[in-house]
Amino acid sequence: TVTLPLMWLAAYGDRTHLRGFSKEGLVAYYLAVSVVSNLVFAHPWEIARDIKDGRLSIYLTRPFTYYGFIFASNLTWRLVRTMLYIPFFLGILAIFRHYLSWGGFQAGREFWAALVLAHLLSFQIAWLLGMAAFYLVEVGGVYEFWYMIGGFLAGQMAPLELLPEAARAAAQVMPFSYVLWFPVQVFLGNLPQEVVMRGLVVQAVWTVVIWLAGQALWRAGLRKYTAVGI
Repeated sequence: TVTLPLMWLAAYGDRTHLRGFSKEGLVAYYLAVSVVSNLVFAHPWEIARDIKDGRLSIYLTRPFTYYGFIFASNLTWRLVRTMLYIPFFLGILAIFRHYLSWGGFQAGREFWAALVLAHLLSFQIAWLLGMAAFYLVEVGGVYEFWYMIGGFLAGQMAPLELLPEAARAAAQVMPFSYVLWFPVQVFLGNLPQEVVMRGLVVQAVWTVVIWLAGQALWRAGLRKYTAVGI
């Protein structure tokens, strides 16, 4: 959170803007990324462990769905993690206080809709990846590679505007940018209204498509799990 904006600020040199980003705009982007990522990111590790260690069997006998349990567990941890992050965030604000500009933020209904959809989309991706544990012996490497690529295309390492053209094109046709870059840009007020509304629709469509794929793999994986035991 601190290193990346410092690196980019050094890249400015004597320039006031870099591909349309002012220094203040770049710092605001990374600060927003640090908060939004804490709220929306979901990970498949718990799902994979439950499947591989056989703990999934315990949840299958309980009066609630495993999907609902994992969703509630992830949401709770996201909120707790964000609360724990606040002191660190205040320290980061102090470090970059000379670059802070409080104007232009858009924390209205569109932002909250984008944030909720980003969380739902991230969870569907994590659930889909978690299903790999039904079929693969080792999933750790798959997850690490996937999240490295996903974080890059989501705009976590750098704003998409600063990436090479090929990377920006890839980000446009994949769901990752709608998990992080899109809600951040909505909050910063960097997107026209029509782009925001179109982005919300794309978020919703990706969420439904990946949810359907995840549920199909869950049903197939569960049949495999209960038939032979993993």
